[in-house]
Amino acid sequence: GSQDVRLRLRQLALFLLAGAVILAPLALYFVNNPDAFWVRAGQVLPEGSRLAALLGSYAKSLAALFLKGDPYWRFNIPGQPLFYPLWGLLLVAGWLYAALHWFRQTIDRRRSAYLLLVLIPLVMLLPEALALGDIVPSNLRAIGLLPFIYLLPAIGFLLLLRLARRAWQAWPFGHGRMAFVLSQLSANRAALWAFSIALVLVVGGATTGWTYFEEWANRADVYYEADGDLVAVSDYLDATDLSGQSVYLAALHYRHPTVAFLSEGYDDVNWLPEGQALVFRTDQPSLFIYPHNSPLPEWATGFLPAEPAVKGRAGPDGQPAFVAYEVPRPPELSPSNAINANFANQVTLFGYELAEPVSGDTLPLTLYWQVQAPPAGNLMPFIHLEDAWGYRWGQEESFSYPAEQWLPGDIVIQQVEMPLQTGMPPGDYRLRIGFFDAGSAEQLPYLDQAGHYAGNALTIEDVTVSTTWPIEETPKPANVLDLEADSNLRLLGYERAEQRVAAGASFWLSLWWDAHGPLQSMRTRLSLIGPDNTGRIILDSPPVRGTYPFEDWTTPNFVIDHLAPKVPASMPPGDYVVAMRLLDGGDQTVLTADLGTITVEAADRLFKPPETEFPLQATFGGEIALLGYDLVPVEPGQVELTLVWQAITEPAGSYTVFLHVLDPEGVCCVWQQDVIPGQGTKPTDRWLPGEVVVDTYLIDLSQDLSGGAYPIEVGLYLPHNGQRLLVTMPGLRDNDVLYLWPLEIE
Repeated sequence: GSQDVRLRLRQLALFLLAGAVILAPLALYFVNNPDAFWVRAGQVLPEGSRLAALLGSYAKSLAALFLKGDPYWRFNIPGQPLFYPLWGLLLVAGWLYAALHWFRQTIDRRRSAYLLLVLIPLVMLLPEALALGDIVPSNLRAIGLLPFIYLLPAIGFLLLLRLARRAWQAWPFGHGRMAFVLSQLSANRAALWAFSIALVLVVGGATTGWTYFEEWANRADVYYEADGDLVAVSDYLDATDLSGQSVYLAALHYRHPTVAFLSEGYDDVNWLPEGQALVFRTDQPSLFIYPHNSPLPEWATGFLPAEPAVKGRAGPDGQPAFVAYEVPRPPELSPSNAINANFANQVTLFGYELAEPVSGDTLPLTLYWQVQAPPAGNLMPFIHLEDAWGYRWGQEESFSYPAEQWLPGDIVIQQVEMPLQTGMPPGDYRLRIGFFDAGSAEQLPYLDQAGHYAGNALTIEDVTVSTTWPIEETPKPANVLDLEADSNLRLLGYERAEQRVAAGASFWLSLWWDAHGPLQSMRTRLSLIGPDNTGRIILDSPPVRGTYPFEDWTTPNFVIDHLAPKVPASMPPGDYVVAMRLLDGGDQTVLTADLGTITVEAADRLFKPPETEFPLQATFGGEIALLGYDLVPVEPGQVELTLVWQAITEPAGSYTVFLHVLDPEGVCCVWQQDVIPGQGTKPTDRWLPGEVVVDTYLIDLSQDLSGGAYPIEVGLYLPHNGQRLLVTMPGLRDNDVLYLWPLEIE
């Protein structure tokens, strides 16, 4: 009746209140630390809707109960299920029994108990089943099954006992002591439950103990997965006098927690994450330690003694847990490419060795550099491989020797294996090497022999990349088309970044081609088709901007053709279809494709220059004019500088403005900024002839500057190599810098 309904509602309210109280601390932590929940979840959860994959993962999680378990050696014998087949059958029997009694039971609390037993395994398997981006199944993620999962085989064993009693009684000799024991167990439900659970735990515990303490724990791979080699290293560090030498330890992780926990010599260790660097100090000997999990790489063998000075105790496989090499002084180094690249007077790159890179493989590179001064920030080397148009096909930021360990004089030999994108067209590329602050992302300036800024990286031209075929698996583009141009050529699809682009600007587009035989001469034509079905051609060229025609391809071949078509400046705003045609030598259409839509936006352009306080007639490279500038004090120590540029022709590249405030003696720099015009919003390669760009900077000077005249210099340069545009002014000698009216500090 109504009283029962009210009682049920009160019970539900109490249940929800209790749940809210229990959940409150976790919910509060989630509100304050959302990344703690979402970052790791985002790494392992599936992307998008993948129902089939989810169902398959859930089936694997169920199978881990008694068919095939966790494959990861660190937590399990690979494939060992949670229960052996017999216990697994008892588990299924207990599961079915609980489900049947939940359906038949009329007493609420018993119904709830059976329902809990039925649902707990299904719910607690979700953490491992949903982790599609990681190992499935995973015993670690299924930890929520405990302790309920042991009740189900016990229930199954209880059923087995009942069946055994009935079978024994039906047998002609089914009487006597055994029948009495079975009947007593069946009559005493509590005793039967206790006996069943105890038997599952005792027998299961004994078999599991034997399996894991005898078979699993004595395996060599478990020893090394559990950092047994680093335990041996920790013992060695504590038993050895490390004074008077620099100790370098290769490890999979920086400041490895196993050594941090176990060794008192932890603070004396310099770390070489993943063992991809060698460091020599000029003032003391070096000791290099290589655990089993971070062995001495082959490239480094020529720089160390032929035999280790120390071999650690043997692991279960009979091999030493670690080896250590003593180096009394730095070796004589003679890199095949000797250079002298100065980065902000902090690091000098004095050589490199480069093997032939292959598309879809790696670019093997050895760098030789020396620390000149304590690092200003968390510095790391970066290596980029770019084509002639600035597209980056390979990128690596190396953490092989962390900057917080750098000391002036350190000589570093660093090995880099930079992955290269599959589908790179063969040809010449440029390699850019530099250093950047991982915290601020600022790159150290590369200085020429005179100490002048020469870009943000050392550029090595004419790095030839070759291709190999067949590749193991042809990748798929983001937008799959799979269209046949002819019997030897297919357009697999395309990738595109921008959905909106300003008139006069370029947008990024790549075409993915798969060739299986000789190809004829063809070219790609891209057009923007408006709502009225009229179009404008924005590109008409053979692949790779005309440098790798189809007829020159060595087939079979897979090529990604990166394009940067430019939207005409006069293009009206609106939505357009990006249409592609493949044309043969006779201008006949071989293939058509729809590459999606793009929105063209009106560009905010100025063609009438404003008046300036200080008019000029300066031209930069014959491409850009500086018409004048304004200097306006804002508040003490701050001055607003406004430059008025005008494009003479269409600029040939995207230039960076450098703006330096020098000290009264002309030494750089009291203040400086290097940026694309308009604080990055007005790149010069989008300027039209006659277009005016008003470019404003806030010069923020220190309040404790001494009085005097502080010169201002300004110029334009190409960021990839630091090459400045030549400045021409009537009556003055040509220079690569223009000096403005100095700032007067009283």
